[in-house]
Amino acid sequence: MNNYSYSSFSPTTLTSDQELSVMVAALTNVVSGSTSTDFHLPNNSTVGT
Repeated sequence: MNNYSYSSFSPTTLTSDQELSVMVAALTNVVSGSTSTDFHLPNNSTVGT
């Protein structure tokens, strides 16, 4: 059993373009062999606005 509190979790809705950007960034990291745990959306992303 986990101790996560889902009541304080509010998911962000992504547009199709933002979702595609996330998938491309993730696949780019896989292909390049990146082992970083940091993830940053592209600068032109407008998540949450």
